[in-house]
Amino acid sequence: MAKLIAPKKWPVRHKKAVIKPVMTEYQLQRALYKHWLVKRTPLSNMFHLANEGKRSEATGWRLKQIGLHPGLPDLLLKGDPNVLGFPAEAWFLELKRPGVIATPERRAQLEELTDKGWTVWCVNDLDFAIRLLEDYGVVYKP
Repeated sequence: MAKLIAPKKWPVRHKKAVIKPVMTEYQLQRALYKHWLVKRTPLSNMFHLANEGKRSEATGWRLKQIGLHPGLPDLLLKGDPNVLGFPAEAWFLELKRPGVIATPERRAQLEELTDKGWTVWCVNDLDFAIRLLEDYGVVYKP
């Protein structure tokens, strides 16, 4: 006869599956910036390029007069050459909400930067973005 092996405590009721809310692009960028603040290497840099937001036509015109370029990625980063062991180059990081991909227009803008010699990453996963920061010497590896 088969023996029934039961847990010490039977569950009273089944719990519903917990679905984590998807991070917004703002939350993703904020989490990445907080990680950088805690684990940054001494000579690394992380800059947000404020190209988003609604502006009046006059404000948009004034900003273009001083170098605003629509379509730039979210972040400009540079690693620490002392951590890398070789000169670090600046690179761009475009963040997208998980599950979202860049539009064809956005991809064309990112490819234009790549054609001009820039390294550009488009990422929609926080863990992958953190690994990039580690690999490029922007933050310390654990």
